[in-house]
Amino acid sequence: MKKKIFASIFFIALACIIAMTGIVTYNYYTNYSESQIKQLKQETQLVIRGVELNGEIYLSSLTLDEYRITWIEPNGEVKYDSSSDKTTLENHLEREEVKEALETGYGESKRYSKTIMKEAIYVALKMDDGTIIRLSCLQSSVFYLILSNLYPLYFVAFLSLIAAIALAFILSKRIIDPLNKIDLEHPLEAKTYNEVQPLLEKIDKQRKQLIKDKETVEKTSLVRQEFTANVSHELKTPLHVISGYSELIKEGLAKEEDVKEFSAKIYKESYRLTKLIDDILELTKLDNGALDEQKENISLDQIVSNVIDSLDNYASSKCICFRTSLEHTEIYGNAKEIHSMVYNLIDNAIKYNKDNGIIDVTTKKENDKVVLIVADTGVGIAKDELDRIFERFYRVDKSHSRDIGGTGLGLSIVKHTAKLHNATILVESTLDKGTTFTITF
Repeated sequence: MKKKIFASIFFIALACIIAMTGIVTYNYYTNYSESQIKQLKQETQLVIRGVELNGEIYLSSLTLDEYRITWIEPNGEVKYDSSSDKTTLENHLEREEVKEALETGYGESKRYSKTIMKEAIYVALKMDDGTIIRLSCLQSSVFYLILSNLYPLYFVAFLSLIAAIALAFILSKRIIDPLNKIDLEHPLEAKTYNEVQPLLEKIDKQRKQLIKDKETVEKTSLVRQEFTANVSHELKTPLHVISGYSELIKEGLAKEEDVKEFSAKIYKESYRLTKLIDDILELTKLDNGALDEQKENISLDQIVSNVIDSLDNYASSKCICFRTSLEHTEIYGNAKEIHSMVYNLIDNAIKYNKDNGIIDVTTKKENDKVVLIVADTGVGIAKDELDRIFERFYRVDKSHSRDIGGTGLGLSIVKHTAKLHNATILVESTLDKGTTFTITF
Protein backbone atom coordinates (compact mmCIF):
# COMPACT_ATOMS: atom_id res chain seq x y z
CA MET A 1 0.00 0.00 0.00
CA LYS A 2 2.88 2.35 0.81
CA LYS A 3 4.34 1.77 -2.67
CA LYS A 4 0.98 2.52 -4.29
CA ILE A 5 0.57 5.77 -2.35
CA PHE A 6 4.16 6.76 -3.15
CA ALA A 7 3.65 5.99 -6.85
CA SER A 8 0.35 7.91 -6.94
CA ILE A 9 1.82 11.05 -5.35
CA PHE A 10 4.98 10.83 -7.47
CA PHE A 11 3.22 10.39 -10.80
CA ILE A 12 0.72 13.16 -10.04
CA ALA A 13 3.62 15.51 -9.23
CA LEU A 14 5.51 14.34 -12.34
CA ALA A 15 2.45 14.91 -14.53
CA CYS A 16 2.02 18.42 -13.10
CA ILE A 17 5.72 19.25 -13.67
CA ILE A 18 5.61 17.96 -17.26
CA ALA A 19 2.37 19.80 -17.97
CA MET A 20 3.63 23.09 -16.51
CA THR A 21 6.96 22.80 -18.33
CA GLY A 22 5.20 22.04 -21.62
CA ILE A 23 2.77 24.96 -21.20
CA VAL A 24 5.57 27.39 -20.34
CA THR A 25 7.69 26.17 -23.26
CA TYR A 26 4.78 26.43 -25.71
CA ASN A 27 3.81 29.93 -24.51
CA TYR A 28 7.40 31.11 -24.63
CA TYR A 29 7.92 29.72 -28.15
CA THR A 30 4.64 31.25 -29.37
CA ASN A 31 5.41 34.65 -27.87
CA TYR A 32 8.94 34.50 -29.23
CA SER A 33 7.66 33.76 -32.76
CA GLU A 34 5.15 36.59 -32.57
CA SER A 35 7.88 38.91 -31.35
CA GLN A 36 10.12 37.87 -34.26
CA ILE A 37 7.37 38.59 -36.81
CA LYS A 38 6.60 41.95 -35.21
CA GLN A 39 10.28 42.91 -35.26
CA LEU A 40 10.64 41.67 -38.85
CA LYS A 41 7.66 43.78 -39.90
CA GLN A 42 9.22 46.89 -38.32
CA GLU A 43 12.53 46.22 -40.09
CA THR A 44 10.70 45.79 -43.40
CA GLN A 45 9.02 49.17 -42.98
CA LEU A 46 12.41 50.76 -42.34
CA VAL A 47 13.86 49.15 -45.47
CA ILE A 48 10.94 50.43 -47.56
CA ARG A 49 11.63 53.98 -46.44
CA GLY A 50 15.29 53.63 -47.41
CA VAL A 51 14.40 52.15 -50.82
CA GLU A 52 11.87 54.92 -51.46
CA LEU A 53 14.66 57.46 -50.83
CA ASN A 54 17.72 55.84 -52.52
CA GLY A 55 16.47 52.78 -54.37
CA GLU A 56 18.77 49.84 -54.87
CA ILE A 57 21.78 51.88 -53.72
CA TYR A 58 20.30 51.83 -50.21
CA LEU A 59 19.87 48.08 -50.31
CA SER A 60 23.45 47.56 -51.45
CA SER A 61 24.74 49.67 -48.59
CA LEU A 62 23.02 47.53 -45.94
CA THR A 63 24.96 44.87 -44.04
CA LEU A 64 22.25 42.85 -42.26
CA ASP A 65 23.49 39.41 -41.29
CA GLU A 66 20.29 38.43 -39.50
CA TYR A 67 17.91 39.30 -42.30
CA ARG A 68 17.56 38.44 -45.98
CA ILE A 69 16.10 41.23 -48.13
CA THR A 70 14.35 40.55 -51.40
CA TRP A 71 12.85 43.17 -53.78
CA ILE A 72 10.18 41.69 -56.01
CA GLU A 73 8.47 43.06 -59.12
CA PRO A 74 4.64 42.95 -59.36
CA ASN A 75 5.04 40.12 -61.90
CA GLY A 76 7.04 38.03 -59.39
CA GLU A 77 10.49 38.52 -60.81
CA VAL A 78 13.22 39.15 -58.25
CA LYS A 79 14.68 42.61 -58.64
CA TYR A 80 17.15 42.33 -55.77
CA ASP A 81 18.21 39.69 -53.19
CA SER A 82 20.74 40.20 -50.42
CA SER A 83 21.76 36.56 -50.20
CA SER A 84 21.64 35.20 -53.75
CA ASP A 85 22.16 36.24 -57.36
CA LYS A 86 18.77 37.46 -58.59
CA THR A 87 19.30 35.79 -61.95
CA THR A 88 19.41 32.36 -60.32
CA LEU A 89 16.17 32.82 -58.39
CA GLU A 90 12.83 31.53 -59.64
CA ASN A 91 9.74 33.66 -60.01
CA HIS A 92 8.21 34.52 -56.57
CA LEU A 93 4.69 35.32 -57.71
CA GLU A 94 3.30 32.10 -56.22
CA ARG A 95 4.93 32.60 -52.86
CA GLU A 96 2.28 32.83 -50.16
CA GLU A 97 3.50 36.05 -48.55
CA VAL A 98 3.98 37.72 -52.00
CA LYS A 99 0.47 36.85 -53.18
CA GLU A 100 -0.99 38.10 -49.90
CA ALA A 101 1.02 41.36 -50.09
CA LEU A 102 -0.11 42.01 -53.70
CA GLU A 103 -3.73 41.53 -52.62
CA THR A 104 -3.80 43.26 -49.24
CA GLY A 105 -0.52 45.13 -48.97
CA TYR A 106 0.89 42.83 -46.30
CA GLY A 107 1.77 39.14 -46.19
CA GLU A 108 3.62 36.73 -43.94
CA SER A 109 4.43 33.02 -43.90
CA LYS A 110 6.68 30.32 -42.46
CA ARG A 111 8.29 27.60 -44.52
CA TYR A 112 11.35 25.57 -45.09
CA SER A 113 13.63 27.41 -47.47
CA LYS A 114 15.51 25.26 -49.96
CA THR A 115 17.85 28.15 -50.60
CA ILE A 116 19.06 28.48 -47.06
CA MET A 117 18.06 24.95 -46.02
CA LYS A 118 16.35 26.10 -42.81
CA GLU A 119 12.95 27.06 -41.40
CA ALA A 120 12.38 30.76 -42.09
CA ILE A 121 9.84 33.53 -41.39
CA TYR A 122 8.83 35.79 -44.29
CA VAL A 123 7.25 39.26 -44.10
CA ALA A 124 6.29 41.12 -47.29
CA LEU A 125 5.05 44.74 -47.69
CA LYS A 126 3.78 46.36 -50.89
CA MET A 127 5.32 49.67 -51.89
CA ASP A 128 3.51 52.54 -53.58
CA ASP A 129 4.94 51.58 -56.96
CA GLY A 130 3.49 48.07 -56.67
CA THR A 131 6.80 46.32 -55.96
CA ILE A 132 7.24 44.09 -52.89
CA ILE A 133 9.90 44.36 -50.21
CA ARG A 134 10.28 41.06 -48.36
CA LEU A 135 12.43 40.40 -45.30
CA SER A 136 13.09 36.95 -43.86
CA CYS A 137 14.99 35.54 -40.92
CA LEU A 138 15.71 32.11 -39.59
CA GLN A 139 13.24 30.67 -37.12
CA SER A 140 14.94 29.51 -33.94
CA SER A 141 14.04 25.89 -33.14
CA VAL A 142 12.42 24.83 -29.88
CA PHE A 143 15.56 22.92 -28.96
CA TYR A 144 17.64 26.08 -29.52
CA LEU A 145 15.27 28.11 -27.36
CA ILE A 146 15.51 25.53 -24.59
CA LEU A 147 19.29 25.57 -24.67
CA SER A 148 19.64 29.32 -24.95
CA ASN A 149 16.81 30.66 -22.81
CA LEU A 150 14.79 27.97 -20.99
CA TYR A 151 17.48 25.86 -19.38
CA PRO A 152 16.81 27.56 -15.96
CA LEU A 153 13.17 26.43 -16.25
CA TYR A 154 14.17 22.83 -16.89
CA PHE A 155 16.70 22.95 -14.10
CA VAL A 156 13.93 24.10 -11.75
CA ALA A 157 11.71 21.31 -13.15
CA PHE A 158 14.43 18.77 -12.39
CA LEU A 159 14.78 20.09 -8.83
CA SER A 160 10.97 19.97 -8.50
CA LEU A 161 11.02 16.33 -9.57
CA ILE A 162 13.60 15.53 -6.88
CA ALA A 163 11.46 17.41 -4.34
CA ALA A 164 8.37 15.49 -5.53
CA ILE A 165 10.14 12.17 -4.92
CA ALA A 166 11.14 13.24 -1.40
CA LEU A 167 7.66 14.61 -0.70
CA ALA A 168 5.99 11.46 -2.01
CA PHE A 169 8.17 9.32 0.25
CA ILE A 170 7.47 11.47 3.33
CA LEU A 171 3.72 11.72 2.69
CA SER A 172 3.29 8.01 1.97
CA LYS A 173 5.15 7.20 5.19
CA ARG A 174 3.01 9.62 7.19
CA ILE A 175 -0.19 8.23 5.70
CA ILE A 176 0.71 4.60 6.32
CA ASP A 177 2.36 4.89 9.76
CA PRO A 178 -0.93 5.43 11.71
CA LEU A 179 -2.38 2.36 9.98
CA ASN A 180 0.70 0.24 10.72
CA LYS A 181 0.52 1.23 14.39
CA ILE A 182 -3.05 -0.04 14.83
CA ASP A 183 -3.20 -2.70 17.56
CA LEU A 184 -5.73 -5.26 16.32
CA GLU A 185 -6.19 -6.48 19.89
CA HIS A 186 -7.39 -2.97 20.88
CA PRO A 187 -8.39 -1.33 17.56
CA LEU A 188 -10.61 1.35 19.12
CA GLU A 189 -7.64 2.78 21.05
CA ALA A 190 -5.78 3.57 17.82
CA LYS A 191 -5.25 7.24 16.94
CA THR A 192 -5.92 7.23 13.23
CA TYR A 193 -8.16 8.75 10.56
CA ASN A 194 -11.89 9.29 11.10
CA GLU A 195 -12.57 7.54 7.79
CA VAL A 196 -10.98 4.36 9.18
CA GLN A 197 -13.02 4.41 12.42
CA PRO A 198 -16.02 2.40 11.05
CA LEU A 199 -13.59 -0.32 9.88
CA LEU A 200 -11.90 -0.41 13.31
CA GLU A 201 -15.29 -0.68 15.00
CA LYS A 202 -16.17 -3.60 12.73
CA ILE A 203 -12.81 -5.27 13.46
CA ASP A 204 -13.37 -4.80 17.21
CA LYS A 205 -16.87 -6.23 16.93
CA GLN A 206 -15.63 -9.25 14.99
CA ARG A 207 -12.77 -9.74 17.47
CA LYS A 208 -15.20 -9.76 20.40
CA GLN A 209 -17.47 -12.14 18.51
CA LEU A 210 -14.53 -14.50 17.87
CA ILE A 211 -13.63 -14.42 21.56
CA LYS A 212 -17.25 -15.05 22.44
CA ASP A 213 -17.49 -17.91 19.94
CA LYS A 214 -14.27 -19.39 21.30
CA GLU A 215 -15.62 -19.20 24.86
CA THR A 216 -18.89 -20.74 23.70
CA VAL A 217 -17.04 -23.61 22.00
CA GLU A 218 -14.93 -24.18 25.10
CA LYS A 219 -17.99 -24.02 27.33
CA THR A 220 -19.88 -26.39 25.04
CA SER A 221 -16.93 -28.76 25.08
CA LEU A 222 -16.83 -28.71 28.89
CA VAL A 223 -20.60 -29.23 29.07
CA ARG A 224 -20.33 -32.23 26.75
CA GLN A 225 -17.48 -33.70 28.76
CA GLU A 226 -19.43 -33.19 31.97
CA PHE A 227 -22.57 -34.63 30.39
CA THR A 228 -20.67 -37.70 29.16
CA ALA A 229 -19.16 -38.22 32.60
CA ASN A 230 -22.56 -37.82 34.28
CA VAL A 231 -24.23 -40.20 31.83
CA SER A 232 -21.54 -42.81 32.46
CA HIS A 233 -21.95 -42.42 36.21
CA GLU A 234 -25.76 -42.49 36.11
CA LEU A 235 -25.78 -45.58 33.90
CA LYS A 236 -23.22 -47.45 35.99
CA THR A 237 -25.16 -47.04 39.26
CA PRO A 238 -28.29 -49.01 38.26
CA LEU A 239 -26.22 -51.44 36.21
CA HIS A 240 -24.05 -52.26 39.23
CA VAL A 241 -27.19 -52.87 41.31
CA ILE A 242 -28.78 -55.04 38.61
CA SER A 243 -25.53 -56.93 38.05
CA GLY A 244 -24.94 -57.45 41.77
CA TYR A 245 -28.39 -58.78 42.68
CA SER A 246 -28.59 -60.86 39.48
CA GLU A 247 -25.27 -62.51 40.31
CA LEU A 248 -26.43 -63.37 43.85
CA ILE A 249 -29.58 -65.01 42.47
CA LYS A 250 -27.64 -66.77 39.67
CA GLU A 251 -25.04 -68.21 42.04
CA GLY A 252 -27.74 -69.34 44.48
CA LEU A 253 -26.32 -67.13 47.21
CA ALA A 254 -29.63 -65.34 47.80
CA LYS A 255 -31.95 -66.79 50.41
CA GLU A 256 -35.33 -67.94 49.23
CA GLU A 257 -37.08 -65.18 51.17
CA ASP A 258 -34.71 -62.52 49.68
CA VAL A 259 -35.24 -63.43 46.02
CA LYS A 260 -38.48 -61.47 45.81
CA GLU A 261 -36.86 -58.38 47.37
CA PHE A 262 -33.82 -58.64 45.07
CA SER A 263 -36.07 -59.04 42.02
CA ALA A 264 -38.00 -55.94 43.03
CA LYS A 265 -34.74 -53.95 43.27
CA ILE A 266 -33.61 -55.27 39.90
CA TYR A 267 -36.93 -54.24 38.40
CA LYS A 268 -36.76 -50.80 40.02
CA GLU A 269 -33.22 -50.15 38.76
CA SER A 270 -34.14 -51.48 35.28
CA TYR A 271 -37.04 -49.05 35.16
CA ARG A 272 -34.79 -46.24 36.30
CA LEU A 273 -32.22 -47.18 33.64
CA THR A 274 -34.88 -47.23 30.93
CA LYS A 275 -36.22 -43.86 32.11
CA LEU A 276 -32.71 -42.41 32.08
CA ILE A 277 -32.05 -43.59 28.52
CA ASP A 278 -35.45 -42.26 27.39
CA ASP A 279 -34.69 -38.86 28.93
CA ILE A 280 -31.26 -38.76 27.29
CA LEU A 281 -32.79 -39.56 23.90
CA GLU A 282 -35.47 -36.93 24.52
CA LEU A 283 -32.86 -34.28 25.31
CA THR A 284 -30.85 -35.21 22.23
CA LYS A 285 -33.93 -34.78 20.09
CA LEU A 286 -34.65 -31.39 21.70
CA ASP A 287 -31.03 -30.28 21.18
CA ASN A 288 -31.37 -31.02 17.47
CA GLY A 289 -34.52 -28.88 17.39
CA ALA A 290 -36.26 -31.12 14.85
CA LEU A 291 -39.80 -30.40 16.10
CA ASP A 292 -41.04 -27.54 13.90
CA GLU A 293 -42.50 -29.83 11.25
CA GLN A 294 -44.57 -31.66 13.92
CA LYS A 295 -46.18 -28.58 15.47
CA GLU A 296 -49.92 -27.99 15.43
CA ASN A 297 -52.65 -26.27 17.42
CA ILE A 298 -53.07 -28.23 20.65
CA SER A 299 -55.23 -27.92 23.78
CA LEU A 300 -52.92 -27.28 26.74
CA ASP A 301 -55.66 -27.82 29.36
CA GLN A 302 -56.48 -31.22 27.85
CA ILE A 303 -52.82 -32.31 27.99
CA VAL A 304 -52.66 -31.22 31.65
CA SER A 305 -55.81 -33.23 32.42
CA ASN A 306 -54.34 -36.33 30.77
CA VAL A 307 -51.08 -35.99 32.74
CA ILE A 308 -52.96 -35.57 36.06
CA ASP A 309 -55.05 -38.68 35.29
CA SER A 310 -51.90 -40.73 34.58
CA LEU A 311 -50.18 -39.55 37.79
CA ASP A 312 -53.22 -39.59 40.06
CA ASN A 313 -52.46 -43.02 41.57
CA TYR A 314 -48.85 -42.01 42.21
CA ALA A 315 -50.01 -38.86 43.97
CA SER A 316 -52.62 -40.76 45.96
CA SER A 317 -49.96 -43.19 47.21
CA LYS A 318 -48.28 -40.19 48.89
CA CYS A 319 -51.60 -38.72 50.04
CA ILE A 320 -51.15 -35.75 47.72
CA CYS A 321 -54.18 -34.13 46.18
CA PHE A 322 -54.61 -31.95 43.08
CA ARG A 323 -56.39 -28.63 42.88
CA THR A 324 -56.99 -27.57 39.31
CA SER A 325 -58.20 -24.46 37.52
CA LEU A 326 -58.05 -25.38 33.86
CA GLU A 327 -59.31 -22.72 31.48
CA HIS A 328 -59.53 -23.85 27.87
CA THR A 329 -56.29 -22.77 26.26
CA GLU A 330 -54.71 -23.55 22.90
CA ILE A 331 -51.08 -23.19 21.85
CA TYR A 332 -49.13 -23.96 18.68
CA GLY A 333 -46.63 -26.70 19.47
CA ASN A 334 -45.55 -30.31 19.49
CA ALA A 335 -48.13 -32.30 21.49
CA LYS A 336 -45.73 -35.06 22.53
CA GLU A 337 -43.06 -32.66 23.83
CA ILE A 338 -45.59 -30.44 25.64
CA HIS A 339 -46.99 -33.58 27.28
CA SER A 340 -43.46 -34.55 28.35
CA MET A 341 -42.83 -31.06 29.76
CA VAL A 342 -46.07 -31.02 31.77
CA TYR A 343 -45.46 -34.60 32.93
CA ASN A 344 -41.98 -33.71 34.25
CA LEU A 345 -43.26 -30.63 36.09
CA ILE A 346 -46.14 -32.46 37.81
CA ASP A 347 -44.02 -35.58 38.42
CA ASN A 348 -41.42 -33.42 40.20
CA ALA A 349 -44.19 -31.69 42.18
CA ILE A 350 -45.23 -35.12 43.47
CA LYS A 351 -41.71 -36.47 44.08
CA TYR A 352 -40.49 -33.45 46.04
CA ASN A 353 -43.76 -32.78 47.84
CA LYS A 354 -44.58 -33.69 51.42
CA ASP A 355 -47.06 -36.34 52.47
CA ASN A 356 -50.59 -34.92 52.51
CA GLY A 357 -49.35 -32.10 50.31
CA ILE A 358 -51.19 -30.17 47.65
CA ILE A 359 -50.44 -29.49 43.98
CA ASP A 360 -52.16 -26.53 42.29
CA VAL A 361 -52.27 -26.71 38.49
CA THR A 362 -53.61 -23.76 36.48
CA THR A 363 -54.01 -22.96 32.78
CA LYS A 364 -55.28 -19.53 31.77
CA LYS A 365 -55.16 -16.77 29.20
CA GLU A 366 -53.48 -13.44 29.89
CA ASN A 367 -54.05 -10.99 27.03
CA ASP A 368 -52.49 -12.73 24.00
CA LYS A 369 -50.50 -15.20 26.11
CA VAL A 370 -51.18 -18.64 27.57
CA VAL A 371 -49.93 -19.41 31.10
CA LEU A 372 -49.32 -22.76 32.80
CA ILE A 373 -48.71 -22.74 36.58
CA VAL A 374 -47.65 -25.78 38.66
CA ALA A 375 -47.29 -25.08 42.39
CA ASP A 376 -46.53 -27.55 45.17
CA THR A 377 -46.24 -27.51 48.96
CA GLY A 378 -42.98 -29.48 48.94
CA VAL A 379 -39.45 -29.14 50.26
CA GLY A 380 -38.64 -26.05 48.19
CA ILE A 381 -35.35 -24.93 46.65
CA ALA A 382 -32.69 -22.69 48.16
CA LYS A 383 -32.21 -19.32 46.39
CA ASP A 384 -28.56 -20.03 45.61
CA GLU A 385 -29.57 -23.20 43.75
CA LEU A 386 -32.45 -21.80 41.67
CA ASP A 387 -30.14 -20.86 38.79
CA ARG A 388 -28.79 -24.43 38.51
CA ILE A 389 -31.91 -26.55 38.67
CA PHE A 390 -32.18 -26.69 34.87
CA GLU A 391 -28.65 -28.10 34.47
CA ARG A 392 -28.46 -31.70 33.35
CA PHE A 393 -28.07 -34.19 36.20
CA TYR A 394 -28.11 -31.41 38.78
CA ARG A 395 -30.01 -32.42 41.93
CA VAL A 396 -30.81 -30.19 44.88
CA ASP A 397 -30.89 -33.18 47.25
CA LYS A 398 -28.89 -35.95 45.57
CA SER A 399 -29.58 -38.67 48.11
CA HIS A 400 -33.32 -37.98 48.18
CA SER A 401 -33.43 -37.80 44.38
CA ARG A 402 -31.91 -41.25 44.05
CA ASP A 403 -34.35 -42.69 46.58
CA ILE A 404 -37.34 -41.41 44.61
CA GLY A 405 -35.88 -42.42 41.24
CA GLY A 406 -35.10 -39.03 39.72
CA THR A 407 -32.76 -38.94 36.70
CA GLY A 408 -31.75 -35.30 37.03
CA LEU A 409 -32.88 -34.58 33.44
CA GLY A 410 -36.56 -33.69 33.93
CA LEU A 411 -36.12 -29.93 34.31
CA SER A 412 -33.57 -29.86 31.48
CA ILE A 413 -36.27 -31.33 29.24
CA VAL A 414 -38.72 -28.70 30.52
CA LYS A 415 -36.24 -25.87 29.75
CA HIS A 416 -35.43 -27.11 26.22
CA THR A 417 -39.08 -27.72 25.36
CA ALA A 418 -40.02 -24.22 26.54
CA LYS A 419 -37.20 -22.73 24.49
CA LEU A 420 -38.30 -24.54 21.32
CA HIS A 421 -41.84 -23.20 21.87
CA ASN A 422 -40.64 -19.61 22.55
CA ALA A 423 -41.94 -19.86 26.11
CA THR A 424 -40.48 -18.31 29.28
CA ILE A 425 -40.07 -20.01 32.67
CA LEU A 426 -40.33 -18.29 36.05
CA VAL A 427 -39.44 -20.23 39.23
CA GLU A 428 -40.35 -19.07 42.73
CA SER A 429 -39.48 -21.20 45.74
CA THR A 430 -39.23 -21.10 49.54
CA LEU A 431 -37.54 -23.81 51.57
CA ASP A 432 -40.04 -26.12 53.34
CA LYS A 433 -42.98 -24.20 51.84
CA GLY A 434 -42.95 -25.23 48.19
CA THR A 435 -42.11 -24.26 44.62
CA THR A 436 -44.07 -22.60 41.81
CA PHE A 437 -43.23 -22.98 38.09
CA THR A 438 -44.88 -20.46 35.74
CA ILE A 439 -44.52 -21.11 32.00
CA THR A 440 -45.76 -18.41 29.64
CA PHE A 441 -46.40 -19.20 25.95
